[in-house]
Amino acid sequence: MDNQEWVRLGGTLVGGGAMGALITAAIGAHRNRIQPVGYRIVSNRILSAEFSKTSLSCKLMLYSGNRTTTFDNILMSQVLIVNKGNRDMTCFRLGLTMKAAFRAIHIEASTSDRHHVMVEASKPIDFSAPSAEIDVELKPF
Repeated sequence: MDNQEWVRLGGTLVGGGAMGALITAAIGAHRNRIQPVGYRIVSNRILSAEFSKTSLSCKLMLYSGNRTTTFDNILMSQVLIVNKGNRDMTCFRLGLTMKAAFRAIHIEASTSDRHHVMVEASKPIDFSAPSAEIDVELKPF
């Protein structure tokens, strides 16, 4: 084949249906990929057991009805979850498992508007029933 025939063949592919089908398939594969999810975890130590080793003793007492619970080590963590994809999901399930020494005593959602909600999928977590495992559903995500 000489150069003129290659140019005709290239022009036919670019202008014809074969190239359009390839472009459509590439765009469809990009849209249908697993959607990326971004996250950021920020932790701040509020109260440490190391303070209790000095001459001063610090403890946090929480009251609920007739129950009192005392803590000498409090860490507050914020987990930010963001849908970085180009499609909304109707439901996103998230499970967090903490190290053995840590327990969650309170979880709270802060959403962008009133139409987005977080539903606890695991048993309710509070200071009287701490848990190392947190399961939630974000609707929509």
